[in-house]
Amino acid sequence: MFEVLKTEKFALVFSFIIGFALVAIAVPVCRGEECFVKKAPLVSEMKKTTYKLGSKCYQFRPETVDCPAKGAIEAFRSAGGAAGAGHA
Repeated sequence: MFEVLKTEKFALVFSFIIGFALVAIAVPVCRGEECFVKKAPLVSEMKKTTYKLGSKCYQFRPETVDCPAKGAIEAFRSAGGAAGAGHA
């Protein structure tokens, strides 16, 4: 019944499967920029928080503006859907 386990062919196939599994575990799932999670703060959090950048402090006030023909930055995506400028 277990004679198949003792064959050279089984040893070769089993070694290949183990080697493939080790490579699959070792290879990173993401590369470069896609490894970073980019998440914007909630608009409500931005309204009440003061941010310090360098030696200056900033308070952000969201307001809806018309999108320019070029150079607009896509909205951040969160688990609950799109969030970003224009969503109050």
